[in-house]
Amino acid sequence: MLPLSFLVSILACYSVLYTFPNSGGVYAATVISNAIASSWYPLMWPWRVQTTSRATGSAFAIGFVNSYGQIGGAVGAQIFQSKYAPHYTVSFAIAMAVVGACILVTLLTWYVTRETESQTRKIKKVRVAAAKRGETVLDDVDPNADSKEGGRTGGTGGTV
Repeated sequence: MLPLSFLVSILACYSVLYTFPNSGGVYAATVISNAIASSWYPLMWPWRVQTTSRATGSAFAIGFVNSYGQIGGAVGAQIFQSKYAPHYTVSFAIAMAVVGACILVTLLTWYVTRETESQTRKIKKVRVAAAKRGETVLDDVDPNADSKEGGRTGGTGGTV
């Protein structure tokens, strides 16, 4: 939920940049949106890594999520052309559309990985309860849960 709130905040900041109410508002929105955008990508690492298996899958997921942050630098020069100066309303409208698409893709991927998310929450609760009793839970999230029909609810026994 936190990544979605970040994206909605970025969208709100871009709407300020699109409407260009005054220079102070634009400056504040630019600083806030850049700060939020920079902190959004690390939030996605653990979420993507938990749905992969083994070191190669985890390395790919980390590299893929890290590449999210580089897209703006590659595409920004194409979107923010001098012909749209001085307020760049067309450019910010395009950026808002891209952030909106990102929100939709995030929702879709959460739907696709919903079983893994559910298992992660259940196992975390069991591990916390077991730690209070001085025990350890050995069960882990099934990395194939989302690809199975109906998924697995995740083991909650397996204490040592």
